[in-house]
Amino acid sequence: MAPSYSISPYCVGHPLRDGTGIAVVHGLHGSRFELTADLLQLVVEILQGIPLERVLDQQPPEAREAIHTLLTEQILVESKEGSIPDDADPFQNRLDPIALAIHRAFNIGGYFPEMIDHTCPPAAEKDVHAVGSIDLEREPLRGSDTLLGQSLRARRSIRSYADRPMEKAQLASFLHLTARAHAAIETPDMGRLSMRNYPSGGARYPLEVYPIVYNVESLDSGIYYYHPFHHRLVAIESESAYRDRVREVVRRMMDRPTDSPGDPAVLLVVTAVFPRTCWKYQGIPYHLILQEVGALYQTMYLAATLLELAPCAVGAFPELAINDLLHLNALDEAQVGLFALGIPAADAQQGPAVTDLRLNESSPFSPDARRRSVEFRFEDGRSEIRDLADVRLERHPNGQVFASVMRDRHQVLLTGDMAARLTAWLCDEQTRQRVDEEGRHPDS
Repeated sequence: MAPSYSISPYCVGHPLRDGTGIAVVHGLHGSRFELTADLLQLVVEILQGIPLERVLDQQPPEAREAIHTLLTEQILVESKEGSIPDDADPFQNRLDPIALAIHRAFNIGGYFPEMIDHTCPPAAEKDVHAVGSIDLEREPLRGSDTLLGQSLRARRSIRSYADRPMEKAQLASFLHLTARAHAAIETPDMGRLSMRNYPSGGARYPLEVYPIVYNVESLDSGIYYYHPFHHRLVAIESESAYRDRVREVVRRMMDRPTDSPGDPAVLLVVTAVFPRTCWKYQGIPYHLILQEVGALYQTMYLAATLLELAPCAVGAFPELAINDLLHLNALDEAQVGLFALGIPAADAQQGPAVTDLRLNESSPFSPDARRRSVEFRFEDGRSEIRDLADVRLERHPNGQVFASVMRDRHQVLLTGDMAARLTAWLCDEQTRQRVDEEGRHPDS
């Protein structure tokens, strides 16, 4: 008896933009196939039970190859493989096919400069039609000078690494601050929960961390699972060739030159155990998980900044390859994030050289038309606009004048002419502010 076929329950489809057919995406495998009207007609006939050989008889080689691809990619499956038993739901405690397809789509692509229209970037701020506004204090009353405030100001992605190992104690402290479960809570209806340093929807904590260690003192290179309750690294069997391949792929995804001197000491693979969140929440588990990834990333950035490490979240990552490397069943657990961590290069804290300064008679940071701003122009073609009132100068004993740029992350040297101009602008601004506060000119 000839086999019958159906569409895999893990597939979703949507019309092509030009209206010539539909696109079918396999949520589990990530494969995507476009069906023209003619191919769609052949698929319909196969689904109606017409034997495959009869449907393909007299068809051109292109059509035969297309149907063969649908079978190979498991978009078309034998009914016994794709059918859903009446007494079971294969998506219970798992992501549904649409969420799976979205997950795969998120992990395909990256930054392609040649595909960007550089002539019309989206606006950086929104033009809001409002009936009024309220000015807020420019500095918080408390907390701005704490370690948290300092870490928030200094937080940034660093892709330049020193070619020396990370201390084991640094990695231990980083994991303790970011991923450790600091308490276990037993509940009568939700089982065991935990308390960690970042939030999780329903305290389900579906995220797991797998450090791929390349250059850490007293640790063998390899792949580890970080046990959040035991605060231990559990070694996972892996081959160095595959780990090196992951590092090469990540280097390209981070847009790092091939001749960069150093590499991250550790790549932290973040996965999600989907059932933990899907079991409790219906319809929203995937976006809860993505929110949690963002919360974990910010926690990782702040911890790395505090520990004087070089952090960088990697937006694109080889999720399907990582699943094979970690022996994961993508229906239950899959990669949702990647975080690079290393020792910052000696020049990582140096800012770009300032080539010129410009005084603007308006500020993007205030609706007040009297507020002015300074534009720092750098040798790499970029520029930074700062509210004039927020500019800070530092004069060293040797007479050199430095300014804080890039949100106070860098100290840049100013020439004598630039320092004189900026000092004059700041003095003028202080006079203007004093006049505004007193409501009259000081000499009147």
